[in-house]
Amino acid sequence: MIESFLLLNNTLGCLCEATSECNQTALCVQGASALFRITRPYWLEAAELTLGDDLTNSVEAFPNCVNDPYCAANTIENCMLRYKKDCNGDGEVNCYDYAAIHKFGSYACVPPVYYDTLRTCLNMVNKPRPFIVFVVIIFLTVLKLCSNAQLEAENPLTDVCLGCLCEATSGCNQTATCNYGACGLFRVTYAYWVDGGKLTLSNESPDSPDAFPNCVNDPYCAANTIQNYMIRYKQDCNDDGEINCYDYAAIHRLGGYGCKAALPPGYYETLNSCLRYHSHY
Repeated sequence: MIESFLLLNNTLGCLCEATSECNQTALCVQGASALFRITRPYWLEAAELTLGDDLTNSVEAFPNCVNDPYCAANTIENCMLRYKKDCNGDGEVNCYDYAAIHKFGSYACVPPVYYDTLRTCLNMVNKPRPFIVFVVIIFLTVLKLCSNAQLEAENPLTDVCLGCLCEATSGCNQTATCNYGACGLFRVTYAYWVDGGKLTLSNESPDSPDAFPNCVNDPYCAANTIQNYMIRYKQDCNDDGEINCYDYAAIHRLGGYGCKAALPPGYYETLNSCLRYHSHY
């Protein structure tokens, strides 16, 4: 039903404009597809929507969906239903927050570098633009909404924990790639990625030399890698009788076999401040 939409027509149109300039000829580049540059982990998080009779485990299910404007829009809507939050701390959840979540994930959705394009677009929404017509057509379709209960139950880290882990690890540096063998927002190493299931983008082989950096430099794939790693190694590292974000942060930094050692003071202080600040979520 229309009442369930989080993203208005103008919001989706400006998201399209900021992401790819609404290039309708865009297909897959470095694992991100079409108008909205959706990756496979993003699609998986949003309930693996499909076109027609495609099966979700079909090789073509992901590209067929995200290269179709209707299916891509539904995928984004599902993602925002799951991860919506006030990313920029202005007291409301609006297009700027959805744009940040779309670009960087809910755990790293600080103001993104493409805000200028987005803001300019939103200021022009009353002017005739081809992409606005495009998004109006998109929302003539009926959305399929997913149940997130199973997904949430399988993930040991909450969004807040992931966000604070990101902050403590790299300051959520969105330009971080690979340095000294550790990559991306979460500074994931090759050995960590292997223990986390060797997840990949799109249909990339885990044996490809680019599989590791492509995954861990993508916020969604990196987050899924961390969740897998924690499922494997979760334990009460600080012996306080519970397993929570402090334990996961120790495992992330020191490994599953060394997490009882002391954390670097700066890392712990950043993590602790972040978790206390977001304790109301």
